[in-house]
Amino acid sequence: MSDRSLQHVIGVDLGGTKIELGVVDETGQIHQRQRLETVVEEGSQAVEKQILKSINYLKQQIDVPILGVGI
Repeated sequence: MSDRSLQHVIGVDLGGTKIELGVVDETGQIHQRQRLETVVEEGSQAVEKQILKSINYLKQQIDVPILGVGI
Protein backbone atom coordinates (compact mmCIF):
# COMPACT_ATOMS: atom_id res chain seq x y z
CA MET A 1 0.00 0.00 0.00
CA SER A 2 1.40 3.37 -1.01
CA ASP A 3 1.30 6.48 1.16
CA ARG A 4 -1.13 8.86 -0.56
CA SER A 5 0.52 11.84 1.15
CA LEU A 6 3.69 11.31 -0.92
CA GLN A 7 4.04 12.33 -4.55
CA HIS A 8 4.48 9.49 -7.06
CA VAL A 9 5.92 9.38 -10.56
CA ILE A 10 6.46 6.71 -13.20
CA GLY A 11 10.02 6.28 -14.40
CA VAL A 12 10.77 4.61 -17.73
CA ASP A 13 14.15 3.08 -18.62
CA LEU A 14 14.10 2.55 -22.38
CA GLY A 15 16.84 0.34 -23.75
CA GLY A 16 17.55 -1.52 -26.95
CA THR A 17 16.67 -4.90 -25.44
CA LYS A 18 14.37 -4.07 -22.51
CA ILE A 19 12.01 -1.49 -21.10
CA GLU A 20 11.66 -1.15 -17.33
CA LEU A 21 9.02 0.99 -15.69
CA GLY A 22 8.38 1.73 -12.06
CA VAL A 23 6.11 3.76 -9.81
CA VAL A 24 8.40 5.62 -7.41
CA ASP A 25 7.59 7.94 -4.53
CA GLU A 26 9.53 11.03 -3.51
CA THR A 27 11.61 9.00 -1.03
CA GLY A 28 12.82 6.74 -3.86
CA GLN A 29 10.78 3.70 -2.83
CA ILE A 30 9.56 1.62 -5.78
CA HIS A 31 5.93 0.61 -5.29
CA GLN A 32 5.26 -1.20 -8.57
CA ARG A 33 7.45 -2.22 -11.49
CA GLN A 34 7.23 -3.85 -14.88
CA ARG A 35 9.87 -5.17 -17.27
CA LEU A 36 9.40 -6.18 -20.89
CA GLU A 37 11.45 -6.80 -23.99
CA THR A 38 11.75 -3.91 -26.45
CA VAL A 39 10.15 -4.78 -29.79
CA VAL A 40 12.79 -2.92 -31.82
CA GLU A 41 12.14 -5.00 -34.92
CA GLU A 42 8.53 -3.73 -35.01
CA GLY A 43 9.55 -0.07 -35.20
CA SER A 44 9.33 3.03 -33.02
CA GLN A 45 5.54 3.25 -33.03
CA ALA A 46 5.29 -0.27 -31.61
CA VAL A 47 7.77 0.62 -28.87
CA GLU A 48 5.77 3.77 -28.08
CA LYS A 49 2.60 1.67 -27.80
CA GLN A 50 4.42 -0.74 -25.45
CA ILE A 51 5.41 2.13 -23.18
CA LEU A 52 1.95 3.72 -23.15
CA LYS A 53 0.26 0.39 -22.45
CA SER A 54 2.66 -0.29 -19.57
CA ILE A 55 2.16 3.20 -18.10
CA ASN A 56 -1.61 2.70 -18.14
CA TYR A 57 -1.23 -0.75 -16.58
CA LEU A 58 0.89 0.63 -13.73
CA LYS A 59 -1.54 3.48 -13.12
CA GLN A 60 -4.34 0.92 -12.72
CA GLN A 61 -2.28 -1.20 -10.30
CA ILE A 62 -1.56 1.54 -7.78
CA ASP A 63 -4.10 3.60 -5.87
CA VAL A 64 -2.30 6.95 -5.84
CA PRO A 65 -2.24 9.94 -8.18
CA ILE A 66 0.72 10.03 -10.57
CA LEU A 67 2.45 13.41 -10.76
CA GLY A 68 4.24 12.70 -14.04
CA VAL A 69 6.25 10.35 -16.21
CA GLY A 70 9.97 10.55 -16.95
CA ILE A 71 11.89 8.67 -19.60
